[in-house]
Amino acid sequence: MGFRGGKFTWKRGRMERTFLAKRLDRLLCCAQTRLTWQEATVTHLSFLSSDHAPLYVQLSPVSASDPKRRPFRFKAAWLQHPNFKELVSTSWKGNHGTNAALVELRKVLIRLNKEVFGDVVRRKEYLLWEINEVQDALERGPSDTLLAREDVLIKELDVVLEQEEMLWFQKSREKWIPLGDRNTRFFHTSTVIRRHKNIIDMLKKEDGNWTADAQEMESLAISYFKLLYSMEDVEAVVDKLPANGFAQLFREEKNHLHRGFSALEVESAVRSMGRYKAPGPDGFQPVFYQSCWDTVGSSVTRFVLDFFATWDLPPGTNDVLLVLIAKVSKPESITQFRPISLCNVIFKTITKTLVERLKAVVSKLIGPAQASIIPGRLSTDNIVLVQEAVHSVRRKKGRGGWMLLKLDLEKAYDRIRWDILEDTLNAVGFNDTWIQWIMRCVSGPVMNLLWNGEKTEAFTPLRGLRQGDPISPYLFVLCMERLCHMIESASRQKVSLEKSTIFFSGNVSWELEQSISKASGIRSSHDLEKYLGMHVLHKRLNKNTFGEVLERVSAKLAGWKSCTLSMAGRLTLTKSVLSSVPVHSMSFILLPKSTLASLDKISRSFLWGSTAEKKKQHLVSWKKVYLPKAEGGLGIQTSKDMNLAMIAKVGWRLLQEEESLWARVMWKKYRVGDIHDPSWLLPKSSWSVLWKGVVRGLKEVVWPGHYWVAGDGENIKFWTDNWISEEPLVNSATGNLPVEARSWLVKDVWRDGVGWDIPKLSLYLPYHVVLELMAVVLDHVTGARDRLAWKGSSNG
Repeated sequence: MGFRGGKFTWKRGRMERTFLAKRLDRLLCCAQTRLTWQEATVTHLSFLSSDHAPLYVQLSPVSASDPKRRPFRFKAAWLQHPNFKELVSTSWKGNHGTNAALVELRKVLIRLNKEVFGDVVRRKEYLLWEINEVQDALERGPSDTLLAREDVLIKELDVVLEQEEMLWFQKSREKWIPLGDRNTRFFHTSTVIRRHKNIIDMLKKEDGNWTADAQEMESLAISYFKLLYSMEDVEAVVDKLPANGFAQLFREEKNHLHRGFSALEVESAVRSMGRYKAPGPDGFQPVFYQSCWDTVGSSVTRFVLDFFATWDLPPGTNDVLLVLIAKVSKPESITQFRPISLCNVIFKTITKTLVERLKAVVSKLIGPAQASIIPGRLSTDNIVLVQEAVHSVRRKKGRGGWMLLKLDLEKAYDRIRWDILEDTLNAVGFNDTWIQWIMRCVSGPVMNLLWNGEKTEAFTPLRGLRQGDPISPYLFVLCMERLCHMIESASRQKVSLEKSTIFFSGNVSWELEQSISKASGIRSSHDLEKYLGMHVLHKRLNKNTFGEVLERVSAKLAGWKSCTLSMAGRLTLTKSVLSSVPVHSMSFILLPKSTLASLDKISRSFLWGSTAEKKKQHLVSWKKVYLPKAEGGLGIQTSKDMNLAMIAKVGWRLLQEEESLWARVMWKKYRVGDIHDPSWLLPKSSWSVLWKGVVRGLKEVVWPGHYWVAGDGENIKFWTDNWISEEPLVNSATGNLPVEARSWLVKDVWRDGVGWDIPKLSLYLPYHVVLELMAVVLDHVTGARDRLAWKGSSNG
């Protein structure tokens, strides 16, 4: 049932060296109990005379919520009402402007919900009772009237059940289980657990004391975020920043940015949004616009294009609701929450349209050190760089020590100054129109904190980028690109010294470590902990290294979920979890065998419905379950195969992306050589854990699965490489090859202006193979190079 208050329930020892504390006491409940007492809480009280803390259980809520403070929320189930689109059309025709139409439609939908959808559960129970009465009557004597009535009632029940499932599906925010399998109980239970987890019912104040007073906690949160988005801790004047750091855009690139926007781009932006993404202050989700585009599309398009033409953003368009997402499993203070902005769909349509244009040039503007959200780059690229840097520092010997400095920017998005952003946009070379578009979107919103589901008093921020706005990540990386060397003095970013770390190589003396740490105010550590969500590896891998991954998968595949899902639902959830939760860890490290075996065990138990208390018989061999559906299996991948495939992808990208920063580092560090020379793949004791996995992926997956696509023929071995078929040409040779022929490259048997050297080839190849060769043409005109391609993909 979770808990609030202190972390521990048991302690011993009166001195620091003997002190030990654990969370030994827990209150457990089944899913039905949680559904019965949805607001129940468990509080760890203070230690008194016992070495165990009392657990205080409250079954009823501490304070009742205020319905008037809860924002309007569109319900996707309304779309199933037969007159829904007619209601939308009436609201749209009778009003001038999109915002006015939304306001009118909101009133109509609130009335519809109260009259039709207000009590789905009661209507379901009534229909079930009436169906039972009709069927009892049919047993006593059938009649056409009763049979017709039964048919009508069953159809009505199907509609109500679909509405009920849709309502709970939307509330549960579950992405992995599809609608249509009557998983209502699963969605209901997920909603209750999610809501209970998200409730903030206890906080630690600045003085270290806990408070559970609802009004005091709300005031504490509002004051914190008002200060965060204010300019009170910022100097009024900032030195002028250098303006020549960005690459210059070509005329064609500027023309691409500046050409007029079209209605098709607006519609594409709307349809690219997740259907059930959380709505902004107006309450309407993307599914509403996507489902009713025939009616609302022209109005929305006109609204967006009018903004691009006039720079005018009607009041309220860019307002946001701030929701708080916990950054740790059990947050204690308000600083341990991340503010996420819920923006209106119409506003996100504007910024998404801008983002699609920005994507074409942002990779040119951002240097190789930044990888996140940049097209063609992956965040794992930087994880690889950090892991290899730490490995090199740990192995550093001799004279001259090394150190790594890990800085944590506190609330980085929320501290970006708008004047710095505007100056950066000028430095990039955007014209005044683009700058005004972006600044109108970023500045001037009204924010309301969504505190335990209720809107608090509004306030206006004076700085910050909103996490949740599609354009914010791109603006952030532009600012960081320009300000990375002046973080403290120019960007007004605040370095979180308590979260920052210095890591020294082993040949740095203890005295020097302490001296540097004291001068910088940053602690020295032999463990950099996490980077981009991944543990920085320092020691040999074992089952505890990735224990957190197992915990997360176990939580996603909890036993109560198997009891509320059908077999099809369990299969879908198993596949979804295995293809998402452990993927980040699997992307660059070969996980220990014990970890992979545990992942498979968790998925097996969940699929067959086993729990810790009750084991279920596995109906089919797990080896058969792993087979593709076409071969009679369920298409679940083994963790081992999935892990190896992802590591192989790193090796594949290493060979394909030689110019990227991470690939250049790997090529240099491990002296990666010609693909035809396997000497650089011979194991060495100096290899990092990461590189060992990459080499294994190359040997076991990439080498057997690649082939060559001929360009200029400079790099392809004519006889031994796969480039014409899945087998090398040497297997088709009609006789022993002379020594000089064995080393041919493809280019050696091609004559410019003539084509293949048919007389030479006919000496060693059968006629039908020579005919296949004649269909291939080398490119010595445009400079196309030979490239590696993948057998398992239709486009290589």
